[in-house]
Amino acid sequence: MKSTVSTHARHTWPAFDEAALFALLDCIPGTAIQAYTPDGTLVFWGAQSETLYGWPRSEAVGRKLGELFMPPEQAAAFMGDVIRALAQGGDIEPGVFSLQARDGRTVSVYSSHTWLRKPDGQVLLFCMDTDLTTLEAARQDAQRARRRLDFLLQTSGESVWEWYTADDALVHGPQAASLFGLPADQLPVSMHEQLELIAEADRERVRGVQAACLAGEERPLRVEYRLGRGEYAGRWFEERAHVIERDAAGQPSLVMGIVADVDERHRADDAIRTLAYYDPLTKLPNRRLLLERLQHAQALGERSGLRGAVLFLDLDGFKAVNDGYGHATGDLLLQAVATRLVACVRASDTVARLGGDEFVILLEQVAEGEAKTCERIVALADKLCQALASAFQLGEHSHQISTSIGISLFLGSHEDANALLEQADRALYRAKHAGRNTWRFHCERLQRRFSRSLLQAGSLTARPDGVVPDLAFYPRANARLEVVGATAAAALPGIRGGATGFGQGAQPPGLERQTLQLACDILARWQADPVLARLVLSVEVGAALLSDAGFARDVTAMLGERDLAATNLELVVDADLTDDARLQAARTQVRRLADDGVRVALTGFGATPLTVLDRLPAHALYLDETLTGCLGASSPALRAAIACARALGVDAVARNVQSARQFQRLRDAGGPLAEGPLFGQGRTLDAFEHWVLARSGRHRDEAA
Repeated sequence: MKSTVSTHARHTWPAFDEAALFALLDCIPGTAIQAYTPDGTLVFWGAQSETLYGWPRSEAVGRKLGELFMPPEQAAAFMGDVIRALAQGGDIEPGVFSLQARDGRTVSVYSSHTWLRKPDGQVLLFCMDTDLTTLEAARQDAQRARRRLDFLLQTSGESVWEWYTADDALVHGPQAASLFGLPADQLPVSMHEQLELIAEADRERVRGVQAACLAGEERPLRVEYRLGRGEYAGRWFEERAHVIERDAAGQPSLVMGIVADVDERHRADDAIRTLAYYDPLTKLPNRRLLLERLQHAQALGERSGLRGAVLFLDLDGFKAVNDGYGHATGDLLLQAVATRLVACVRASDTVARLGGDEFVILLEQVAEGEAKTCERIVALADKLCQALASAFQLGEHSHQISTSIGISLFLGSHEDANALLEQADRALYRAKHAGRNTWRFHCERLQRRFSRSLLQAGSLTARPDGVVPDLAFYPRANARLEVVGATAAAALPGIRGGATGFGQGAQPPGLERQTLQLACDILARWQADPVLARLVLSVEVGAALLSDAGFARDVTAMLGERDLAATNLELVVDADLTDDARLQAARTQVRRLADDGVRVALTGFGATPLTVLDRLPAHALYLDETLTGCLGASSPALRAAIACARALGVDAVARNVQSARQFQRLRDAGGPLAEGPLFGQGRTLDAFEHWVLARSGRHRDEAA
């Protein structure tokens, strides 16, 4: 810009000498001033020039511009411009120059020039330099930042937008079209149109965040949403924005923001959450998520007063499938089990896999009272047992398993979540010891109560093959015709070609366990009645089950969890164990049971070697039917066998007593205990109890 000062005034030498002028120029702060002749020789080097360019005055004065801060070529061109300006009597245009300090650094300055003619006619040019180095650096930084921002926006899938609230105008950056998968001419041009682009499920949430931002909240707007239409419908996006300008009334007038595609991050977050909270094989919740939901269910129950439950399940027979058919088949089986379990429960319940073949079902808000809660849980437990007892068809093979279930109840947050799982786990192992394919409550009081109520209702758990044991009861009487006990045997169509009745030999091991389990439930039921509580209940046990190393432990557990006296249970064992290995295994188990107080009865006494009695403890001996039949009821051998039993301090029991005459002969021979058709055919549980109570002079309704 040209000065308005007159040429005459501007070019007139001041009314003081040169030294005074230079001293005055030295006092001007912030401006580096030099004076030089038209050939570029410096005659004045101000104090600020020393600071800016690093040359001391003593070295600068007398040197050419091209020797100091200006390269020779640049100095020659500059001086040419100066000479032309002087010749024309005009101004030297100011400008920005990049000069060089003594230490080699670049110095950016804004230079303005003027010239004065001394009284002797000599012309001096004065240069006034303002340091722009910091400003130039800032400008360059801003340019670099803008280039970086443009690059980042182009490569990161983000786009900038501006919203002018007065007329609802929305201006998108150039990356928006590719970001949203829309043609440029279809991009929203107002915030109203932008909201219409968002999925309906997210729209109100976005409106709420925008309203809060415009209402004066200082925090930046940040919201995520999905697109509702276009090529990228369903993809997740994130917007971050802030109010940039406000009008005179303080209302937002300009909002600027940035939008980014965060769909991959959402997918990654979902994958991480899945790994953290779900079992990768079955896609069921894992232990971590189960505990979180259990704590939530406890808190919910505390407010509502409704009870919940934890069911801990372990698969019976899974190891055989996994080991025999391979882990791939085992994995398929676990997935199929997961599907069946989920189908058995409500949508609000949780089915989780803890690992291996262990599953947990969390039941929320089951019922208000304990009784109603237990009834519903027991119904579900039976349903689960039946669901998993059905065969699994995996490829070409059909596989049979079952499940054992431990149950723990909760109301509110009184119990630690981990403690509830441990309680259910302990109940699970009691269920396994009770014969498997069944359930057990953690609380023994509930177990006794609901075992009895189920028996009264006729509810029995199915075996893995789908068969339900139907027990028949055969009374046992003493010489005075008083009922002292009964033998319980399973009557199952299809087993060994017909019904398995009393005295027909050992049942399949799985069925024997079921029969034992039910027998213990029945004994628990009888404890409430003084007449029935005196009875001994006998169950036949085969060599295969006796050879199981855990059999004695399982029986003890069955008795213990029902708080039963061991002497009320009698196990009938076939004394004809001629195989030494089987005899040894049976001996170990029988001795353990006898030590715990369980009665043991041996069959075939009188026809098997007496040496068996030295190795198998017994509380009762079943007389061989060759001694007790009608023809032999008064034989010397029978008398000797009964006398031998008495000498050993054990009961003698005669089976298959069919008539009063035969019973009288047995009584004459020594009066053993007797069982058989004389006392009726096998009865159902209810019929047997009615019969016993009637003989005692009482009726069932009186007993209740």
